Amino acid sequence: MSYVYFFVCHAPHNRLNCKIGFSKSHPERRRREVQRMCPEELELFAYIEGDEELERKLHRTFDPVLFHHEWFSMENKLKDFVWYLVPDGPCEAPTPAEKFWDAVHDCILATCAPHPSIDDEEYTYSADMSEWEQYRAWLTGEDAGTA
Repeated sequence: MSYVYFFVCHAPHNRLNCKIGFSKSHPERRRREVQRMCPEELELFAYIEGDEELERKLHRTFDPVLFHHEWFSMENKLKDFVWYLVPDGPCEAPTPAEKFWDAVHDCILATCAPHPSIDDEEYTYSADMSEWEQYRAWLTGEDAGTA
């Protein structure tokens, strides 16, 4: 079994960073490996069964908030997406596939911010929705080429 994981760590100035990665072993084992190279405490926040293509798709999706290799600033859609996967905080089991797809729909494909104090345009462009056009087209019954 393989996984796509989301490690979260606190950064200076009250920022949260998120590493989106792939592992053929349990993500907690990978967290311990990465922790040896990271000065901040890492939490295994969420993980799902998935492959390297899903990891790459998520990297491309959240490229607008990428700051270093597989590290992303946990803000706007990425923050909402990760919290949607595990609303009660760090997980102990993989997020079910159905919950993952709900998060894609409700967070990544969202076209307006969840609160009026958040700029809609900034929120919308914090993730590249084009990676998920076929899924959106399937949901709406549209042809992905014209969606």
